[in-house]
Amino acid sequence: MGKKWAYAIFATFVLVLLVILLVAKSGNENKKIGICRSEGCKASGKQMIKYLDRDSDACNDLYSLACGKWIILEKPRNYSVKHELQETLIKQIKTLLGTSLVRSPVPVQLASTFYKNCLDAAPYYAAKWLDEELQDIGGWPLISSNQEETTTVNVENGDSESSDSEDLVKASVNWTDSYVKARTEWNGNWIIGMSVIVNPKYRTKYILKIDLPEYSSIWDTLKESDNTTDIINTKVEDYKASIRGWVEKMGRKRGQLNNQLIDEVVAFEKELAKAYSAALMDKSEDKYMSLGELIETSPERKIPWEFVLREIFGTVNITLSKTEPILLSHQSYYKRLDEILSTTSNKVITTYIGWKFVSQYGGHLNDLPVDEVNREKYCLQATFKYYSHALKRLYVEKYFDSTSRNRVATIVKTIKTYLINNLQTISMADKDREMKNRIKRKLEKIEGLVGYDDWIAKKDKVEEYYSDIPDYSDRKYLGSIIDVITGQTYKELRRLRQKFTKPIPNPDVPGILSVDSFFDQENLKLVYSPGFLQTPIYNSDAPLPINYGAIGSIIGRDIIAAIDLQGSEIDENGAKRNWWTTKGSIDYQTNSRCFDNVYDSIVGLNNRSLEQVIRDVEGLRISFEAFNDLVANSRDVRIPKDIKNFSLEQIFFISYAQMFCSNDKIERTPVNFIVKHFAPFNEAFKCKKTNHVKKCRL
Repeated sequence: MGKKWAYAIFATFVLVLLVILLVAKSGNENKKIGICRSEGCKASGKQMIKYLDRDSDACNDLYSLACGKWIILEKPRNYSVKHELQETLIKQIKTLLGTSLVRSPVPVQLASTFYKNCLDAAPYYAAKWLDEELQDIGGWPLISSNQEETTTVNVENGDSESSDSEDLVKASVNWTDSYVKARTEWNGNWIIGMSVIVNPKYRTKYILKIDLPEYSSIWDTLKESDNTTDIINTKVEDYKASIRGWVEKMGRKRGQLNNQLIDEVVAFEKELAKAYSAALMDKSEDKYMSLGELIETSPERKIPWEFVLREIFGTVNITLSKTEPILLSHQSYYKRLDEILSTTSNKVITTYIGWKFVSQYGGHLNDLPVDEVNREKYCLQATFKYYSHALKRLYVEKYFDSTSRNRVATIVKTIKTYLINNLQTISMADKDREMKNRIKRKLEKIEGLVGYDDWIAKKDKVEEYYSDIPDYSDRKYLGSIIDVITGQTYKELRRLRQKFTKPIPNPDVPGILSVDSFFDQENLKLVYSPGFLQTPIYNSDAPLPINYGAIGSIIGRDIIAAIDLQGSEIDENGAKRNWWTTKGSIDYQTNSRCFDNVYDSIVGLNNRSLEQVIRDVEGLRISFEAFNDLVANSRDVRIPKDIKNFSLEQIFFISYAQMFCSNDKIERTPVNFIVKHFAPFNEAFKCKKTNHVKKCRL
């Protein structure tokens, strides 16, 4: 009896153990799955089945199952999900800019006005507007006949003085006045380059830096024009013709053109080009000095430093003394400029500044498309250029609120944390403790820049950023551009008396008009534009398998970029150095050969490099494993009713494939090849052993 009971107990124990093992093996198949009720979740299910071709066999062709009915007949052959995202984004922004925004922050209202001004802009008013703007500096000598040839600048008090006597005269043309207006209102760093930067020596302060002037593409031709060839001569003559063309547009008849003055202006610009080119070869270090010492670098005061700089900073009520710190760069350029100015008339210099203004701002109207569709695209790009942060504020307020942002951030954190806790799945870290620690340190430093920076959500911060821009509701398109640029310049100039603060991020990171995602290697940030985070890439109410299959695999891919071959060149502090261990480097070479052998048929396909293939494969893997781990620790998971016949794992892989839907099915082969060599995919769809899986790990 005792033996029988012992056998019974043992048999029961074995049975329970087998049941436990079977449950564990079945993964999420026995997980309690409910039906979601939210409209967003239900919409994600309808979106998924919309393009499914249920007649396709996932094991042989997952892409066709996921994208079989994805074809937009009225669109080009290469039309894809990314194009659809871009179109949706543009429609959303156009709708927002066209609605009443009286309750929005002032910068948002200004952006809307700017956009409408651009749509209504007529190229024919350009000449009149340019002429009116130039009247503020006494007109443009090429179209005016009443300019007097005057002036040098009195270095003691900044007043104008006659070039023939010490008696002060009223000047109608003065190149220093032209330069001050150009620098403060037109963003024209022409002839003299100056900016307010963070002091390299004292990182908590700003300093005035004198550097090379703004480069012009014609300079490559002009600096070589002494070596006369037919090609160079033709380019120079074409350049002169463009000047004459604008002069004619602005009212001068062909017979009244001052061709001699045009020749002198081009000759002056040629000397600037040669001085600029020579200065680039100057390897001398930047020099710290005072304003008083800078003044002395121009013995005859041909570069009136004191007058020019005091006038420029006077526009923002900043007084410069002769002890003001200056950082002078490319000193050889300014030594040569002093010589050039001593042999060039005031009229020629003023005419040159006027030409730079006309060519730069007249071009804004020349570039305006005539047809409505392209005009809208152009005006959106222009609005983004000048009001990127305001546009982003407007968009996220309506379409990508803090809840959506936080949910993406949670996915980023979940996948990153999973990888940190499971670094043994990375071959390079498995048996190299030091490499494992280095990878962990870098992964821990990675942050997500999801949609926008924190300050964009704060109304007062956005308004402060654009506070120097006047209300230009009564201004036309070009006038509104000048107002924006003037505001930006005033903000820059005021920094000279401010404490250093963290600069506003680059407006293009992430761009409001872009549908981008990438890993910013230098700043260790996973960057996702708000326009990119739309269905089918991301839906804040979509169930776990949909979001982890799509945006999750992209996040996984971008995290891998931090530790792969390219990521090895920048350490956890953003410093440019190779941080891999010797063994880690050797292991990578071995592992990459495995990927090259297994995935050789898709390396090079659609310009896909081996490194990109590794990121795609490993990104999919860590997203799936993080998703599986998350589901295993969740009480229940809810999915849309429309896709309830698919398992969670199957939904994950279908969602992954649907990111690549396109009319030309160009990603069909890579998608199918990647999943066929992934064991969990074959298990999810119960594929027969036709898909020979060989594991490769980074």
